[in-house]
This record gives sequence, C-alpha cells and structure tokens, in this order.
Amino acid sequence: VVEFEGRRKNGETFSVEASFSGWQGTEGFQYGAILRDISVRKREAERVKYLAEHDALTDLANRNTLHAGLVRMIANAERKPREVALLVIGLDGFQSINDMLGHSAGDLVLQAVAVRLEGQAGDGAIVARLSGDEFAIVQDSDDNQREAASALADRIINIISKPFDIEGNEVNIATSIGIALAPEHATSSDGLMKMADLALYRAKSGGRNDFRVFQPELTE
Repeated sequence: VVEFEGRRKNGETFSVEASFSGWQGTEGFQYGAILRDISVRKREAERVKYLAEHDALTDLANRNTLHAGLVRMIANAERKPREVALLVIGLDGFQSINDMLGHSAGDLVLQAVAVRLEGQAGDGAIVARLSGDEFAIVQDSDDNQREAASALADRIINIISKPFDIEGNEVNIATSIGIALAPEHATSSDGLMKMADLALYRAKSGGRNDFRVFQPELTE
C-alpha cells in the first residue's frame, strides 16, 4: 500500500492510496491495483492534528505544543551558547469583562490579545494560550536574553494596555508578566514554567502592568 498525489482532469491534485497485487492467472502473471481517493481522510487527520496542537479559540499553540517547543529549545541551548526565555502573561481584571459583557465578549478579547501578542513576538518564538486568561511566549537567542525578554515584556504591557473595541464597547486590560531563563533558572520545561509562574505571582502582587524576572528568593 502506497500513497501518492493524483491529478484530476481539471488539474486539481488529491491524495491517493493505492494497493497493488500480482497473481498467476490463466493467461500468465497478472497485476491489479485498487485506488482510493483519501482526500477527506487526510483533511480530517490534519484537522485532528491541528486541534491537538493549537488552542481552538485563538489558534495559538496550546500548552502541549509550548512544552514540546521548550524541550526542543532547552536541548538546543545545551549544545550551543544560547539562552531561552519564557514569559508567562496573565490578564488582570479579565473576569470582570465576562461578568459585565458576557463570555462571548470575553472570547473576542482573548482573540484580540492573541493577535497583539503574535505581533510582538519575533521570528522563531512560540506564542501559546495556557488557560483561560493566561498566555506564554518562549524565544531563544545567543544574545542577552534577559534584556531581550524584559524589552519584550515592556512592549507587551504597552500594546495590551491600549483599549480594545469589543462590539462597540471600549475594553481596557492590564497585564502581569513573569519571566524565567534557561539554563540560568532551570534546565527543564517544567522547571522553567514553575519559575516563570512564581515570577508572575510576584508581578501580580506588585500591581498591574508590571513584570518580574525570576529570582531565587521567590522559592523560599
């Protein structure tokens, strides 16, 4: 059984599954083939794979995809002199939007936030939605990643603080961000996430529209 690309009379291509067989017939050795158009099956498989790797609401990467990306980037950083930065981004006061305007408006806000985050993340960065109102960005480079991540956090706070127009309503959102670096703060995906979460909690306790870089004393 093999798969290949077929072409219809109108020039459109489609996926083909072919089963080939041979047998000894009354008129010598004979061959047969069964061809199946598996376009629908392939599209469904691709859709299932996409949904397994992305957040259905925002089309950003999901937590599993972020974890896989972190594992890959940390492994690369161990082979090369590179640093990995993880930013965990929490929206402050998001629940009040759901309470006042409804969950459909809240979903529109999350989608708009996702667009703004993608606009700030550089090439090669992974932008993900972790949970209800929590997002994350992971990036790596061979430059000073602490400075780069801090500058990115500043840009995110600035762009998210600009009002959103949601169904004719002006909506304002504040942001808190926690930053952790590998290999400085952790050498595993789970460890880096834990350190970034601790930094996020510290940023939230200090007030809105703020970010914190992880410090060891946060674990005490």
